[in-house]
Parts: sequence; C-alpha cells; structure tokens
Amino acid sequence: MAALRRATQLNPNNALVANSAGTLNLFKGDLEQAGLLLERARRLSPGDPAAYLLLTGLACVRLLQGASAEALALCIESVSVKADWNFTWWVMASASGQRGDLARAGVAFTQLSRLRRESPLAFPSFTVFSDLERRARFLDGLRKAGLADGAGQALP
Repeated sequence: MAALRRATQLNPNNALVANSAGTLNLFKGDLEQAGLLLERARRLSPGDPAAYLLLTGLACVRLLQGASAEALALCIESVSVKADWNFTWWVMASASGQRGDLARAGVAFTQLSRLRRESPLAFPSFTVFSDLERRARFLDGLRKAGLADGAGQALP
C-alpha cells in the first residue's frame, strides 16, 4: 500500500496506479477509498482495453456497499469489454442473488462453469477479503443465488 501511495504522489494521473490502489483498498476493506480510486482510474483512461478490471472492482465495491443494481450495471459493462474475466461473473451472481434475480444469477453460473471447466462450481478460495463481514456479504449473495459448496452444502 505504501508503494502505491508513493506512486500516486509521483503521478496522480496514472490510471494503472489508481486501478491497482483501488483494487488493493477493495480487498483490504476500505470501500470508500476503493470506489474513489477506481472511479478516478475510469476517468483517467475511458477507452482502456483493460477497463473490465476496474469495472469489476467497482462493481464489487458497489455490491458490498449495498448498491446491487449499480453493481449489476457495472458487471454488464465489464462483460461488454471482456466476457471471459471470471471474477465479473462472480460479482454478477452475488449481486443477482442480493436482488433475487435468479435468472441472471443462472446466466452468471453458466458462464462461470464454461470458463472454469471445473466441477463442482465453487467460489475461488484465492479471493481474499480481509474484512470477513464483507466476504460474508459477498457469499450471502451467492447463497441467495443458489450456489452451494461442492458437497451440496450451503456456503460458509
């Protein structure tokens, strides 16, 4: 985090630095700062071919802030840039579950199954939320969307 703060000081108009800092803030639990940085990255590089990364990060921020409709809109935008980034589909599934939109959640799970080619479909263990309450909120959306763990049990 210190290196990203320093990089931001040296070049506050670097979209990659803003995106990286926003993503790190998302996973360490500072949603407000994450949202500000990811929005800044979006403004700095509106035609970025890697925009799906910041769009999905921003969608996750909005989902965890309780704005599932905005999260879904950002996921749809992200998928239009790159349809095979699997974390977008995870965020879409969770946001859909929070909204009770099981049809859209089903589409997300179908895409994840196609991309992952693993059976059974399971939330990636590598996804680290340092704030366990926010991780639980994300998993709650997946539960509501109908995802169970590999043994058919509800997610933790």
